[in-house]
Amino acid sequence: MSSIRSFQIAFMVTILSCLLALSTASAQSYYPMIMSLEPTAAQRGKTSTLTVRSRYTMFGASKVWVSGKGVTGKIVTPMKKKKKGKASPFTEIQVAFNISANVLPGVRDFRIATPNGASTLGQLLIVRDNVIFEQKKNNTMADAQEVKLPVTLCGGFEQVEDVDFYKFHVKAGERLSFHVQCARLQDRIHDMQIHADPILSIKSSTGNTVTTSDNVFFADPFISHTFKEAGDYFLEIRDVRYLKNKHWQYSVEINDRPFITTLFPLGVPRKKTTAVQVVGHHFSSPKTTTIKLAKDVPLGIQQMKLSLNKKETNPVAVVVHNLPQVIETTKENNTFKQAQKITVPAGISGRIEKLGDIDCFTFQAKKGDQYSFEVIARRAGSSMDSIIRILDKKGKRQRENDDLKMGNRTFAD
Repeated sequence: MSSIRSFQIAFMVTILSCLLALSTASAQSYYPMIMSLEPTAAQRGKTSTLTVRSRYTMFGASKVWVSGKGVTGKIVTPMKKKKKGKASPFTEIQVAFNISANVLPGVRDFRIATPNGASTLGQLLIVRDNVIFEQKKNNTMADAQEVKLPVTLCGGFEQVEDVDFYKFHVKAGERLSFHVQCARLQDRIHDMQIHADPILSIKSSTGNTVTTSDNVFFADPFISHTFKEAGDYFLEIRDVRYLKNKHWQYSVEINDRPFITTLFPLGVPRKKTTAVQVVGHHFSSPKTTTIKLAKDVPLGIQQMKLSLNKKETNPVAVVVHNLPQVIETTKENNTFKQAQKITVPAGISGRIEKLGDIDCFTFQAKKGDQYSFEVIARRAGSSMDSIIRILDKKGKRQRENDDLKMGNRTFAD
């Protein structure tokens, strides 16, 4: 039967005796604002030519920057002027992305270099399986696009009441995950005023709804389902409001590999072997494994993969730190009097395991000591909307913070 997200929500608190220095970059007029990439996914080990769409011209585009290693981009569209020396609109260009076979799947940022300046960020999703883009006519079950599994489906909501159907075959007892990335890919699009809100359904050959999913990973659906009977089934995806936007591109990864939703502890120190509990689908859960990071792994939120049941998992976020590791106690620590004793600086990993759960920690500080307290949860993929309070020894509130603000950006951590 369909699975939903775990109620265990992991978080990581870093306590640092330092100040963060922030800098802002000045904006340039008329630099291109990337709005979408079509299709939004590309398979690793291949070169894929994709369409980049922008607000404001990309005429004269000369270079593509892609975050991380193992992925490069090249402008394919000729940059030619029209008569009388006027530049073409060039709000739609072709870019060839070359992706190494051994790169980590997941989302990469990219920018386009133009004479008007660097573009805003675009999002490229790197996947393991074959990418199939939707055909023009697939709006009914009768016109469903037939695909072979495993596969990554890509498409968009181009018209009002757009509904996309795909047909696939399964064996009896086969268990599959259906992972949608759509709304999350739009979070970093600079000028995306309204986001897509996709809803995903699996239907039988008779049209009956087998299972459905709306909001699992924020606005994006996720389904893990075991098919009791062999046969042909249909995947239906649409915007829940039946709205349209040519920039609302989606991907649906369908496979039987282990799918991790979170790790505990979320914080992993460098150079040490850390035992972690794995929470997710397509393996016996809870499952424990170990992670050992090299000393040169960058600090902060990093994506990594594990091997479970001799299969490669999806990328999962960890918070890499070089602080003394503290794991939330298994005893009650929900009140001021039950607070878990720690020393600072420290990296605390805990989780909200039930409704009304509050985690309390107590530490010693001298007059004049300065510390920063940073919660890392939502930024690492957790659904937690955290709040942190600093109390004195009498329980009187000294400081409180809900949402972190960095420059012009506000986070739920």
